[in-house]
Amino acid sequence: MKALFTTILGLATVALAAPAAEAQISFGPRIGANFADFSYHTQSSYVLNSQMRLGAQAGVAANIGFGNLAFQPALLYSQKGYRVDLEDSSPNRFSTHQEELRLNYLEVPLNVVYTTNGATGLQVFAGPYLGLALSGKGKEKGTFSTGGLNDIFEGKYDVEFADQAGNGNTKAYYRRFDLGATFGVGYKVGPMQAQLGYAMGISNIVPNDQNNDEPKNKIRNRNLQLGLTYFFGAK
Repeated sequence: MKALFTTILGLATVALAAPAAEAQISFGPRIGANFADFSYHTQSSYVLNSQMRLGAQAGVAANIGFGNLAFQPALLYSQKGYRVDLEDSSPNRFSTHQEELRLNYLEVPLNVVYTTNGATGLQVFAGPYLGLALSGKGKEKGTFSTGGLNDIFEGKYDVEFADQAGNGNTKAYYRRFDLGATFGVGYKVGPMQAQLGYAMGISNIVPNDQNNDEPKNKIRNRNLQLGLTYFFGAK
């Protein structure tokens, strides 16, 4: 992953340092959708079943093109999160937990794009991204059975962003910053560009616990992304 970031940033630096007269520069709006999921690692006995959660993506993008190669930075509002079902069992108890979480990010992807015929054709792209969480909400419900007694709970909660978890019973705590990489394929014809990509977070968004110890659980964002961009001034 470090090698990928170094290569992409190196290509982007070369593109930005090239003479402006040689560059084809255009800007435009981008809209799309996230099919959001996550990677989850835990030391508990939970059995986890996750589902993709549909979210919106919108913002602006630039295309700085040099023949077949282009640097495409963007500034996007991006909805991420997940839907998950958990089960935990032991000889004396059984519990289930269903949860749905939405996290709203300001995201900056920095992609290098190769287009087969310059301004038109099939594309491949890759690059790093940086996400800044703006807000979040979740809802959950579950059951807990022990000794023949059943308990059912249901509720909603707000998200607070911090590097260390607090003790609020009505909040969930996550780290604000998300770093990762995107890669995928697309097609560009004239000013229109459609891309299908996969965004793979490398940052654990679970904060340290209340004792400021490293978290035992690890959650990383995973998103299948579909985006459509119109570049004004593109040839």
